[in-house]
Amino acid sequence: MKPLYVVIVAAILGLALGGGMSWARFSHSPPLALTRPVDVTATGKQPQVLVDDESFDFGRVERDKTVRHVFRFTNAGDAVLTLKAGVTTCTKCTISELAKPRVEPGETVDVEVEYTANNSKPQIRQIAPILTNDPKRPRVELSISGTVTGRYRLVPEEVVLSKVSANETKTTEVKIYALLDDSVRVVGHEFMAPESARFFEMQSEPIPADQLSETDAKSGCRVRLTLKPGLPLGMIQQTIRLDLQLGEATEKVSVEVPIEGIIDSDVSIVGPGWEQQLSRLSFPAVSSAKGATRKLFILLRGDRRHEVTIKTGKVDPSWLKVTLGEPSELKGSGDGGVTQVPLTIEIPPGMPPVNHLGTDQGKYAEVVLETTHPQVSEIRMNLRFVIEQ
Repeated sequence: MKPLYVVIVAAILGLALGGGMSWARFSHSPPLALTRPVDVTATGKQPQVLVDDESFDFGRVERDKTVRHVFRFTNAGDAVLTLKAGVTTCTKCTISELAKPRVEPGETVDVEVEYTANNSKPQIRQIAPILTNDPKRPRVELSISGTVTGRYRLVPEEVVLSKVSANETKTTEVKIYALLDDSVRVVGHEFMAPESARFFEMQSEPIPADQLSETDAKSGCRVRLTLKPGLPLGMIQQTIRLDLQLGEATEKVSVEVPIEGIIDSDVSIVGPGWEQQLSRLSFPAVSSAKGATRKLFILLRGDRRHEVTIKTGKVDPSWLKVTLGEPSELKGSGDGGVTQVPLTIEIPPGMPPVNHLGTDQGKYAEVVLETTHPQVSEIRMNLRFVIEQ
């Protein structure tokens, strides 16, 4: 046992001696250098973010246009300022340019925010955040605002003429208001339906500034549309295309204005399936084997009604049968008197299947009646039907 005891004691003395020598060697050595970056707060140096103006109002912004604004950031501290784009409040508002993500003390950089004004809401209220390492302002919220508007406004957007006599001259007007430009004028026009274009006229003139009834308008122009006598009895279907010059822009802006109404006169049609306002005669589904027939009456009023003659003009398709009967006086029609002329339109049996529903698959059939009436030279009738096997 004695040799083992000696060995253990010797080992303990050896460890103690080694530790003492190591302490003596390193107790006066300098401390080890740190490898991690120095925290600026530990050194007393900090960045400080300053923004010239954190909000901007674009005012009126044209719909579908992109607008931009530059916000100016300055580092007023004594350590490097870092900038990073945060998540904006909508996908249409973005931080389009961050010139420098690291800003030295005393340095100024620009941050550009852009917005695309295709939002259905008229008011712009969006936030574009910038994240910083300024301990006092880790988040700077850049605010943009404005009002989304069209470049112009039409009042009214379509022209509706109620019942207009065939021998009547009718004038109406459309006002065009420029919402973003200091001037608007009509530099060209075209009536899109050539068959009735000769019955329309257009004139335009600027609206004086003190007569602008729209409070948000910067300028305006008045368009006068005149319908001249002579249009066929029935529905008015016309469109005018106006070429506009807005402000100093070199490109033209085109806008189309529908014109609708009814030409009424001493000549009218009554009977099953006839729609006076549309000048349209509708048939139920027609069997190819049986065909179909509509019996109508043309009514003539006025002192010269007995002098009026009517004959068949254009018929499309040509296999339609159009028959005019003998005129007769309508009994019980009042003091003015009414002459009626029977009109029969027949789809003969044996015709092949066809679509005349007035769609892209098949246009209306058409019957034109020619008259000697001084104000109604012709009566146009659209026929709507489909022939089934």
